[in-house]
Amino acid sequence: MRLVIFGVSNLLGNILDCALALGLTPSLVVMNMPEIVRPRTRSASDRVMRVPTPPRIVQLEEFSPQEGERYCLGTTSPRRQTLVEDISSRFGIKCCTLVHPAAYVSPMSSLADGVFIGAGAIVGAGAELREHVYVGQKVTVGHDAVVEPYARLQHGCNISGHVRVGYGATVGSGATCTAGTGNWPRRSYSSGDGCRRRRCRTVPGRRHTGRVQEHLVIALDMVVP
Repeated sequence: MRLVIFGVSNLLGNILDCALALGLTPSLVVMNMPEIVRPRTRSASDRVMRVPTPPRIVQLEEFSPQEGERYCLGTTSPRRQTLVEDISSRFGIKCCTLVHPAAYVSPMSSLADGVFIGAGAIVGAGAELREHVYVGQKVTVGHDAVVEPYARLQHGCNISGHVRVGYGATVGSGATCTAGTGNWPRRSYSSGDGCRRRRCRTVPGRRHTGRVQEHLVIALDMVVP
C-alpha cells in the first residue's frame, strides 16, 4: 500500500518512520505551501532521502489521487485544518489513522480519522482521540481522557485520566497534565510537571513565547479582559 503525505514539518521523519514500520511505501510528499528551512531544521528533500526508496516531492497542484493509496498529514501546524479541508474538497479524500507498531492502544479506546500515534506511546482504556490528533513518541494518554481535534501532544508528555485537552491545543514535551489542573483550552501550550494555566494577551502579527518553566502554560488565543 502506498502512502501519500500532505504537508511537511520537523516531524515528517516520524511519519516516514511509522509508515515504514507498518510496511507502507511512502510514495509522495505533497507540498501545500513553500517550505521554510531554518538553521536547525532539515529540508523535506533531506528527510525523504533517508528512506530506502525515497518518495517524490510534488506540489499540491500536481497531485491527483490514484488507486491503492492511503493519505496522511506530514505537518502538525495549527493551520493543518485548512489543508485537511482543502484536500477533502478538491479530491474527496480522508486521512487514515497511523499507529506505530511499537505503541500500545487499548482496544477500549477510540481513535478518529487522521490520528497519528508515535513509537512507545500508550493510550489507555476509554480514552478518546478525535480527528487529526498528533501523539508523539512515548506519550501517555490516561484512561477516559479526551483529546479534541487537531491537538498536538509532544514527545514524552503525560495526560492523566479524565483530562480533556482542548481543540488545537499543544501540550509540550515532558509535561504532566493531571485532572486536578483543569481542562486544557484551545491553542494552549504547556511544559513541565503539574502545569497550570496562565492567560496572556495576543497581538496580531506577533508570536508569543515565554521561558520554558515548570508550572507554565501559555494560552495563545485567550485575551485578558
